Amino acid sequence: MATSGILLILIAVAGITCTAKLSGSHNTTPLRWGLIGCGRITNDWSATVASFCPEHVAMAFASRNASAANEYATRFGAPKSYSSHEALAQDPDVDIVYFGIISPTHYEISKLLLANNKHVLCEIPVALN
Repeated sequence: MATSGILLILIAVAGITCTAKLSGSHNTTPLRWGLIGCGRITNDWSATVASFCPEHVAMAFASRNASAANEYATRFGAPKSYSSHEALAQDPDVDIVYFGIISPTHYEISKLLLANNKHVLCEIPVALN
């Protein structure tokens, strides 16, 4: 329960609202998420968003482990999975990307995603120095 609250705060800070749950309204065009990394943090984050925000949909998961990306895509109903974050960055069906992977990679992956016109929600820290 505490994790859900923290994740909703992160969503609110990022400027993303769950209007369907809060006001009964519904966006006709869902925000399409790409998710990088297939560990516990991504699992918890994906489950929270899926349960509270019907106007947000998982479109793709990416992991160096292709079978993990495929398993997460199946679990959360995403139509795509990738074995690299570079491939996910180029997906035109992804609007915003969340990643909860090890810190040393955050800065470079954020730059790549931004260069591909993706919005980014990154676990802290973005950079180590």
